[in-house]
Amino acid sequence: MRQRIQSTVLLFALFLFSSCNSLELKEYKNTDELVEEARSEIDFISQEELKAAIDNEKQFYLIDCREKTAYDSASIPGAIHIPRGLLEFQVSTKAHDHNRNVYIFCEDGSKSALAATVLPRLKYSNVKSLKDGFKAWKQNYPDMVELEPDGDETATNVPAPASGGGCGG
Repeated sequence: MRQRIQSTVLLFALFLFSSCNSLELKEYKNTDELVEEARSEIDFISQEELKAAIDNEKQFYLIDCREKTAYDSASIPGAIHIPRGLLEFQVSTKAHDHNRNVYIFCEDGSKSALAATVLPRLKYSNVKSLKDGFKAWKQNYPDMVELEPDGDETATNVPAPASGGGCGG
């Protein structure tokens, strides 16, 4: 009986140890391979779908994750600027409702694809990356490009934060 208990404990310990070691860190040959995998894991919003959302949806988050100099030169009207390198640190203060649709874009869709893989880990449930990015947006909708945007404080499609609430509200 004692030997049976020891064998069971040993098998359980081996199982536990092997399951902890199954978390492998995936390595990539280059950034392009990393971005391609990210693109295979996310949902996209087409240029036309984003245009319709801007025209028809009441509230959603449109996040421009390009660097400040790119954002300062031009963006999509109503976009919230959160550079990709600061996304994890700033998104919850600028996009507080985790159930709201989030549409994110960068110049060509690479950085926004990476960002779109992170946001669900931060409990954002409806995240889509703009297919082909801002570069294509400028070509398809030049009349919907804001030159030298004032900043995301003027965004009209962003809901106001919930008032009160304590304990994370």
